[in-house]
Amino acid sequence: RLFIILTLGYIVKFLETYAKKSQESILEVATRDAMKQKVYKFLPPESLVGGQNQPRELVLELTACSASAICEARTLLECGTFLIDPPISEHASNGSYYTRKNFLEVQPFLVRLVGEVASIGSTASLASLQDCLQENFLTIEEATATYNSLCAMTDELGPCLASWCLEMLPEMCSKVEINLLVNGIQAAYGGVASEALEVLKIVEKRGNTEVKRKGK
Repeated sequence: RLFIILTLGYIVKFLETYAKKSQESILEVATRDAMKQKVYKFLPPESLVGGQNQPRELVLELTACSASAICEARTLLECGTFLIDPPISEHASNGSYYTRKNFLEVQPFLVRLVGEVASIGSTASLASLQDCLQENFLTIEEATATYNSLCAMTDELGPCLASWCLEMLPEMCSKVEINLLVNGIQAAYGGVASEALEVLKIVEKRGNTEVKRKGK
């Protein structure tokens, strides 16, 4: 029992530290090429590839900041799942010192952290957009790319992460935390997309030109 308690504390602390580092990485990306847009293809976490089910892939045209948020969230999910999977021990009579059931409480915590890491890309994108606007360095193309990227993240990121989480953490049958994940991400990116649209309108007015937007 003491081993389980100590291991639980270690896992929680490690995940908190990892999530913080992930958020810092996303913020760092936002300081360079944050509004450069291209098509990204995101495969599911590696442990899902080649399984019986066909986990969802995500193909979106995004800015680097948004793409970084997806990569960091996916890696955190993979890492957290690896930590709660029991190691096989030759010395344990039942083949393992513990099972996933010993760490069920970690799963909702992990999903919440995944959502927080994924959502930081929204505020990082907006901050970069506003900084460039203040410095008068923001082009219509950059503002449009950021707005379109945020709209795509609002619609697609939450459901995709939810499907990955349910595949990797099937014990979360209540789906309460999964629903919170989806709603939180949609709220984060949807709210920021609205603010980004206002920035885009300002830039369009300055340039007296309107670029086709993908958002509604």
